[in-house]
Amino acid sequence: MFVTFPYPAIRANAKLNNRWLAKQFLERSLSYIRGRRLAEGCRCQACNRKPRNELCEVVLDPNENLIARIGIGRCHFDFFRGAIEELLVEERNGNHANREARICKLETAIQSLSWNL
Repeated sequence: MFVTFPYPAIRANAKLNNRWLAKQFLERSLSYIRGRRLAEGCRCQACNRKPRNELCEVVLDPNENLIARIGIGRCHFDFFRGAIEELLVEERNGNHANREARICKLETAIQSLSWNL
């Protein structure tokens, strides 16, 4: 089941949608980045761009099979990874009860989101 983004999937909203996705990724304890998957006719859920043939898949809840599929390149690297980096800075400066685990999760996500995936 695909996640519903809060903003319409247009290029102007790609940054906002990816920021929201990064927050969801951080807040959900079972979330993880699955990586490259065949697009199978799907478009990027954040900006509605048509990919060449693959999308980056982010699993928000494996129990509910709740996933988001975003474009490889601009959306996954620039916007999603950028939002995760911003959240990492906020976490390092914050005082969340589970701070160390959240920082570790964000650092691992940044490492897994290389340009080439």
